[in-house]
Formats: sequence, structure tokens, C-alpha cells
Amino acid sequence: MKVAHIIHELGQGGAQKFVVDWVNTALELGIEPILIVYNLDQQHSFFLDKVHPSVKLIDLNINFSSVRKHVDPIIRLHRVLREQSPDIVNTHLWPIDHLFFIRRFLPSCKYFHTLHNQPVKERGRHLHSYWIRNYFFKNKTVYPVAISKDVLEGYHALYGAQAPYYLVPNGSSKPQPTPRLQQVMQEIEDLKPTPATTVFLSIGRIATVKNYQLAVDAFQQLHQEGKECLLLVIGGDGSPLAPQPLSYFKSLDTPNVHFLGLRSNVSDYLAAADFYCMFSHYEGLSIAQAEAMAMQLISVVTPGPGVSEPIQEGENGFISPSYTVSDYVDTLQNALQLSKAERKRMEEVTLRKYEQEFSMQKCVGAYLSAYKEQLQKK
Repeated sequence: MKVAHIIHELGQGGAQKFVVDWVNTALELGIEPILIVYNLDQQHSFFLDKVHPSVKLIDLNINFSSVRKHVDPIIRLHRVLREQSPDIVNTHLWPIDHLFFIRRFLPSCKYFHTLHNQPVKERGRHLHSYWIRNYFFKNKTVYPVAISKDVLEGYHALYGAQAPYYLVPNGSSKPQPTPRLQQVMQEIEDLKPTPATTVFLSIGRIATVKNYQLAVDAFQQLHQEGKECLLLVIGGDGSPLAPQPLSYFKSLDTPNVHFLGLRSNVSDYLAAADFYCMFSHYEGLSIAQAEAMAMQLISVVTPGPGVSEPIQEGENGFISPSYTVSDYVDTLQNALQLSKAERKRMEEVTLRKYEQEFSMQKCVGAYLSAYKEQLQKK
């Protein structure tokens, strides 16, 4: 089976990380993956070095600032798909818009689109994006894949329950520590005020939806209460126009909260942390959270859609009852008060849940089943 996945760039982001993991894992399973990217310049290629060298990688070299930015993707994508002749085409994020002008000329492929976010957010602000998706989904010409139950509910609300769909929870490959692990562990030891300090980790771009102000306020309160804990945040600016960019958070006087910016060796920080945190208002289903589960990190999360879905209270994590600082602090206290035996039990449950529900092997297998089901209908 020849499968083409299409995304506009490989910059920082869960969808980009997911696509790279997917094609690498599919290659291991004997599938012939093709990764088509609109632009692979330095600004848009954070995950480029993670793509396996045996994966067929095609750069459409689209200039996003050109007056032809809406025309060139259609022309070049059509040419590449005609040359490669894949059995399956799977889009991610906004390249689905261009299938409207391409699909009728390449009818032999089966088309899928992964919904990485709440559909009302994923479609963007443009009416034509909604219209294209609605046309595809209801006419069964592109099959949507929801990455979580919350995303699926949003899909039904926007496009109707009668439209066909697939539900495949996001998966992630198990992170592998790099040769820089010892260096990272020393970096963290230098940041800890005492050797007994508990280290919490959060991973995600700096954006309003990630709600990092809650992180700062909650950990400041713990610091004022004399709790020995530390929060490390990994991620770069999600938008240069964000009201609270990375530079804002770095400028704050927060002795127990450190915004580290982007890191290419996230796996080392996961290996060195004690717990994982999320503060988001909503998510699709976080790839970083799946990676944290693979590393047996117990999560402390907000009750947002897609954020709390992988968590069973008291089993593999703790869910704050609200977004207030006091409630989140109380939830952090639940983690800090775990005995060694309780923590070990929860870590084992966390790993087991990852293996059963969120491994990339399981995720790719579910996609392949969906692909085969539609190919058999030819």
C-alpha cells in the first residue's frame, strides 16, 4: 500500500510531530509512506531531522508570502500526486482545502483528513474552508479521522452525525533518550533549590490556549507555601502576535518556573522529570501527553476538552475540577502527596494505558484498517 501524508510544514506542533511519527512507524510496518510538505525551509522544519531517511520526502517548495501561495500548492500537489500515484492520500491541517481542485482529476485514490483540533477551530475563520470540508465529508469523498472523542463530538455538532467518520486516538512513538541525557539531568539539578525538589514538566507552544498564566500563578503559590517543586516549560512562540509571548514569561520573577524555549531533545527532559502538567483550555489530543505517558509520567491536567480525556482520576493522573489557581494547586498537591507505593502503581497504570491506547503502532494499525476498508469498496 502506498500512502501519501500531506502537511504544510514541519515546524513545532503536535500535528507535525504526529505526521513524522506516523510515516516512520508505517515504514517499519512495511508500508510505503510518502511525506509531502509544502515548505521545508529552515523556519518550517523543526522536525525535519526526525524523518527516517528511507521515507520518501517531497518538498513542494511553496513560498507562503508569494502572491501565488494559493495557486502553486494546487498545481504542484496535483503534479506530485499524479507522478507518485498513491493508493491513499491523508491530509493534515489546511492542505485539505486544495483537494477540492485536485480530487476530481485523481479519482482512483482514497482520501482521508485527520482532524487535529476541535472542528470549529480546525476549519479556521474562512467560510470556504468550512464549505469544502462539509462538501467532502457529507459526500463521502474525503473521510475524516477524529483524534479524540471530544473532537468527534465537535465534528458531529458541526457537520452532522450522518456524515461517515473514523475515530483513531492520537498515538506517539516511545521517546528515546539522547546522548545529552546526563547534560539535561545536570541542568535540572542546577535549577533545583534542593536535591529533594519534585520536577514537573510541560511541553507545548507558547499560546493563549495553553494557559501558561495558570502555570505561573499556581507554582508561585506553591513556592509561597514552601513546597519543594519546580516547573519546566518547553516550547517556542506559537504566534509572534501572542499577547503573552515567550519573552513575557521569561521576564517574570518566578524562581520555581522556568521557560526553556524550544528543545530538540525533549525525550531527555521527559526522562528526567517526575510529573507532567497541562494547563490548556482545550486540545485535540496532545502528542506530548502521549509521550509523557510512554515515559510513565503521571499527569496533572485541567478539565478542558481533549486535555483530560486520556486521564482516569487517581489511576494515571489527576484532573483539576476547574481552571482556578486554588483548584489547580490542590490538584498538584495530590501528586506531591503520593506515597512511593502509590506513585509506582500509578506509573505502571500510565505505561499500560499508553501501550494499550496511545502507542504509534496501535495508531498506525487503526489507520491502515480504515484505509483497507475504503480500498475494498473500489
